[in-house]
Amino acid sequence: MQYSIVSIVHLSPAQIALEKKCSRCNFSVLDWNKPSIEFYKRRGAVDLTGKEGWLAFRLDREAMEKFAKED
Repeated sequence: MQYSIVSIVHLSPAQIALEKKCSRCNFSVLDWNKPSIEFYKRRGAVDLTGKEGWLAFRLDREAMEKFAKED
């Protein structure tokens, strides 16, 4: 069987997760990366942005330091 790079990168984490009895695998894909989005959808991934309304956030170092100081 021939694997793409994306398949190889995600094959091991999925196998490890199953071995560790994980019930799900969450990950991020940039909205402009249509080939990857379609790749994951073909394999059963659900876009949580539309389905559950999840949004991705990030705190950079400065923001983390500020956040940690606030009560």
